[in-house]
Amino acid sequence: MDLLIDLRDFGTMDDIFDYLRRNLAFPKYFGENLDALYDVLSTYPDRLSVRILYHPENVLPFHKRCRKLIRVFEDAAECNPELTVTAERIGVY
Repeated sequence: MDLLIDLRDFGTMDDIFDYLRRNLAFPKYFGENLDALYDVLSTYPDRLSVRILYHPENVLPFHKRCRKLIRVFEDAAECNPELTVTAERIGVY
């Protein structure tokens, strides 16, 4: 499965977690935090290719958390051979 996460489409981390839950069929017990996200992604059983679009200079508090989100995806990909992650820097919002 291929999944695009364009961070311009989200206003909160809850929005991102909802999007991921819907598109990746996360278990009902998913805790909607970065630790829980890592747990689910690092053991995700199916092939998953994630492309994340981001703007690193944005200083809004939500976007600072997005940097941590990207890192969680990258760390999970190091543990899960079925997961590939590409984070691409984009222009100004």
